[in-house]
Amino acid sequence: MSGLYQKLERIVSKNRISNDLYVRHAYSRNVTSNLQGVPDIVIRPKTTEEISYILKIANEKNVPVIPRGGGDCEFGGSKPIGDTGIVLDLKSMDKVLNLDIDNLIVTVEAGIS
Repeated sequence: MSGLYQKLERIVSKNRISNDLYVRHAYSRNVTSNLQGVPDIVIRPKTTEEISYILKIANEKNVPVIPRGGGDCEFGGSKPIGDTGIVLDLKSMDKVLNLDIDNLIVTVEAGIS
């Protein structure tokens, strides 16, 4: 995994990627006890371009990617099933892209909760 980590580290700044055990364990828990798995890497992209590069590398290495939006999922939808993979934390993508007041429609990035 170190080669994979080094490739991913070139995409995002060093403070937005981690393979630290404590960080990885933080991304393996929620209110339910089933389906708990610990990811190999947690990465926090800020742009769709970064996501594209991350997914390309993960696909080349056949590594599963688990997306995590605003971090408010309580029941297992955003944590690994087994002890492997990359958690793609989208919390940094928190912009409002469009606000249509007339039609009551808001388009936002995935990190907004």
